[in-house]
Amino acid sequence: MLVSLLHLDSQDTIYEHIFERYIELENNSNYLKQDLGIQNRSLELIEIDIDPPPENYSSNNNNNNQKRNKGKKSKSVKTRENNNYQNKCINDSYHLSINQSLCSLNSTQNNNSTTGFVLWQSSPLFIKWLLYQESASFFRNGHTSSDSKDTILPLCDESTILLELGCGISGILPIILSNYVCTYIATDQNSILNKLKKNILSNINEINKREVISKTLGITKSQDEEFENYKQSKNDNHNTKKEVVLEICPLDWEHPMSPATDLFLNTLITSPLKQNNNLLILAMDVIYNTYLIEPFLSTIDTIFQKYSKKNFFSGKVQCFVGIQLRTQDVVEEFLIKAVEKHQFMVKFIDDPMFLNKSRFAYYLIEV
Repeated sequence: MLVSLLHLDSQDTIYEHIFERYIELENNSNYLKQDLGIQNRSLELIEIDIDPPPENYSSNNNNNNQKRNKGKKSKSVKTRENNNYQNKCINDSYHLSINQSLCSLNSTQNNNSTTGFVLWQSSPLFIKWLLYQESASFFRNGHTSSDSKDTILPLCDESTILLELGCGISGILPIILSNYVCTYIATDQNSILNKLKKNILSNINEINKREVISKTLGITKSQDEEFENYKQSKNDNHNTKKEVVLEICPLDWEHPMSPATDLFLNTLITSPLKQNNNLLILAMDVIYNTYLIEPFLSTIDTIFQKYSKKNFFSGKVQCFVGIQLRTQDVVEEFLIKAVEKHQFMVKFIDDPMFLNKSRFAYYLIEV
């Protein structure tokens, strides 16, 4: 299986990438939905099944896509799974009941964005790729290229702190990924958070690989429980369920981060117990108009600058962004501003066998 990280380091490489990606969209238009990307816009309560594909789903036709990467002007780091690398896919299944708010989606009562009140297709597709596709093994487990120029931090690892921006009310990523990381922080505008909490709590049993600890969800341990867990850990480490800290936090990119939010994030991310951990910022389908581009980039720039200071946080920081390919100009402006104005290193995750057959593009961003 061939996956490439294509470096988008100039306007030329960005234009070339955008041109090729939209050509792929056109070629696949016969079987791709031509809609805005809402998972279901007719039902308030939707049922979502996240299941592994058939065993051989990700192993066929591996050799049909190598010609595509020849002659690229942009830098490309090719990453191949091999027999020595643990590329085993995760085979866990999840069933979620998600309450949407269709009336809030169509509301015009305030100036806040209302798109977060429904589930968008980018999140289920991302999670199915990350858990079940061989091509995602380096992103599940982490990887450093042979020339050491590219490091991919693991998205599913005990050392990982996930910070999601613009998570919306569904909670699909916090619920599922909390099974595989030590800390998950879901953020969005205040108007979203109560419904997000309800969806997480109604699906809390789907977090079954770890014990959830959460002040914002009201899930805490008593002193007796803490002592009992401590005794169990001393007696048999293998039978002790690991914990995940899952917290909900207000973060509106259009306004400066409040002192309370700043302090809350600092406490969760820079705990002495997490100084060797890595911070990954997740954002799924949050760039859909030009107005949002600069507030979003400025927010992740602030996070990068703060948590990249080694005397403050010793881990590494990366950002993983998924974008539905709607208006071409919006994607171009986002990438150009990220590279030229904010001086980010932006890499397109080029996965011909799965991601490139979708309506989405996924990017790895670093400073």
